[in-house]
Amino acid sequence: MAEASEYAEDIEDEEEEESDYAEAEPVLAYSRIKNDVVGIIENDSVSCIKADRKFLIIGTHWGRIHVMDHDGNKILTKEPHELTVNDLTIDFKEEYVASCSDDGKVSVFGLFESEHDQIIEFNRPIKSIELAPNFFQTFSFVTGDTKLVLVERGFMGRRKTTILHQGEGIIRNIKWCNDLIAWSNEKGVKIYCLAESKIISFIAKDHEPSLRDELYRCSLLWQDKDSLIIGWADRFKVCKIIRSKSSALISHIEITSLVKTDFYIVGLAPFKDQNQFLLLCYEKTEDTRPHIRVAQASPDSFIEISFDAITIKEYQNNRPFEYRLDYILNEGSYFILSPKDLIKATPRSFDDHIKWLMERLNFEQALEDIKTSPESPKSKSTKKLLTGAVE
Repeated sequence: MAEASEYAEDIEDEEEEESDYAEAEPVLAYSRIKNDVVGIIENDSVSCIKADRKFLIIGTHWGRIHVMDHDGNKILTKEPHELTVNDLTIDFKEEYVASCSDDGKVSVFGLFESEHDQIIEFNRPIKSIELAPNFFQTFSFVTGDTKLVLVERGFMGRRKTTILHQGEGIIRNIKWCNDLIAWSNEKGVKIYCLAESKIISFIAKDHEPSLRDELYRCSLLWQDKDSLIIGWADRFKVCKIIRSKSSALISHIEITSLVKTDFYIVGLAPFKDQNQFLLLCYEKTEDTRPHIRVAQASPDSFIEISFDAITIKEYQNNRPFEYRLDYILNEGSYFILSPKDLIKATPRSFDDHIKWLMERLNFEQALEDIKTSPESPKSKSTKKLLTGAVE
C-alpha cells in the first residue's frame, strides 16, 4: 500500500500511522483544498459535492450551497435550504445546478443567469436529484425519496409531475443518461427507459441485509450509454444493455462483471482505460481511514493497480455514507469529500515519479528514467535533489 504523502505538509499535526504493506509507487498525487474551504468546514459540515470543468460545488448540513473554483476560492453562496443538502446535480452544459434537502425543497439555479431559478416544495424529505442531460432545453429533472418522480415543464410553462416508481423504500441515488434513468432503492437498482415508458431492468441487491442502505450508499456510474457500473457495499457490477439487432429497443441487461470485494465501496469513478475504475473504499478491518483503489475489472475479480491510504481530517468520526467522490474525467481530477475535509487527487507527474525514486535513494533508476524519458524534471526541488545525487 502506498501512503498518500504528497500533502503531508498540511497534516503535520496528525498522528503518523505505520503500514504493514509493501511500498509501491502510487499512481495519484493528493493535495488538500484550502482557501475558503477552511472557513466553510470550521463553521459547518459538508454533505455532498459536484465537480465540473469550471466549478466545485458543495452542499452543507446548514442548507448552504457554495460554488467555488478548483482551488477552493468561493465565487457564490446560496442558502436555499433549512436542513442538510442531500444531493447536488449539474446539467450537461454546466449552466444549472439543482439541490435537494431534508426540508422537502428542491432548488434549481443558474450559474450565469437567474431567469429560470426556482424553489419547489415537495413537503417531504428529498434524498436524491438528477437534472436531465438536456435540461437547458427541457427543464426536466427527477427526484427520489420513497418515490421516483419525473418533473417536466408542461403546457404554458406549468409544472407536470409523473411518478415513475414507488413502494420499494428510499431512493438515495439517481443517474440519468440519454433516455435511461437508473436509481437505487432498498430492493436493488432499476433502470427506466423514457423512450419506451417502462422499467427495462432490475438488478437485485445481493449483499448482506445487515449492510443497511443508510450506511452503505449505492454508487452508480454510466460509463457510456450502454454500460451501467454499480458499486454497493461489498459488491461491484458491470451491467451491459443489449439492444435488439432489428431495432433500437432494449432486449435485456447482461451482467458482465460481478466482484465480491473485501472492502466496502463508498465512491466510484472511471479511470484511464475502459475497464479501469477508481474506488473510494472503506475497509472491513479496524482501519477506519478511507482508501483509494485503482483497479481493473475482470468478470469475477479485480486486478489492483494502486492502493492509497488517505488521511482525512477527523476520519475516526466518519461513517461510510459521509464520504463522497466526484471527478472531472478529461482532467483526470478526483475529489474526495468528508464532512470536514476536501482532498483532490490527480495523476502523478514525471517530477512526482523522479522525486519518489530520489527520496528512496534509488538514484540510478531516477537518472535512467530521465535519460530515457522525453520529459525532464520541472520543479526546483526535484532538480536540486537530482543535482545533489549526481554530485
